[in-house]
Amino acid sequence: MLAQWDIERNLPLTPKDVTYGSHQKVWWRCPQGHSYRSKVRILARGTGCPVCAGRIVLPEEEHKALPRLALGAEIAWVPNLAEWPELPRLCLGTSWHFLLELPFRPWTDQLINRLYELPGRTGLTPVIAHIERYLKNQKSQHIEAVLSMGVPVQVSAEPLLHPLRRGAVLRLLRERSAQLIASDTHDPHSRPPNLGDALVVVRRRLGDGKADSLAARSGEILTHPSETNIRSI
Repeated sequence: MLAQWDIERNLPLTPKDVTYGSHQKVWWRCPQGHSYRSKVRILARGTGCPVCAGRIVLPEEEHKALPRLALGAEIAWVPNLAEWPELPRLCLGTSWHFLLELPFRPWTDQLINRLYELPGRTGLTPVIAHIERYLKNQKSQHIEAVLSMGVPVQVSAEPLLHPLRRGAVLRLLRERSAQLIASDTHDPHSRPPNLGDALVVVRRRLGDGKADSLAARSGEILTHPSETNIRSI
């Protein structure tokens, strides 16, 4: 209970000034960061945060500060992907973009041709996931073909946190071959969220403009309709 006492908003009042049965309303801050007023005795009975419970609406300023959640799926490449009737339901947020993981086995000319046909056959735009993972194992002409498609290309944040691995990712971003950055978070332990730390590296190495455009573009991709060329970023 003391851990949720909002010290700053309650000053000069302190927990020593009230009792567990007090009817006085004071400020609390729940583990999720919601700030709200409630009587001491109510919280002492075990009543939780009313914002988390959906009983009150956050002030507009606090609501804008919350992260936006958008559903989507990372889809592994299969040759008949264009024939999937479920594909539109797996798009990111409210957009017509879907996150596509290409195979790690050697790419073929047939795969590249089918990839190029995908937007025209489906009306959807693939977002190529973690392109940096393919650079060493795929033919350079196939990599260039994918980068030349004019579809969004994404790099992972994690390599940017390692000085010996960040060079290729920074080059892709500098040359605008990649326009998106993602954390690729799978869980909070083996693959924790690291997007903020990666953007600090981008800001230091490539400048504020590049970092800001990456952050903005990553949000826009969730709501913007599909497009055929984003090279201007």
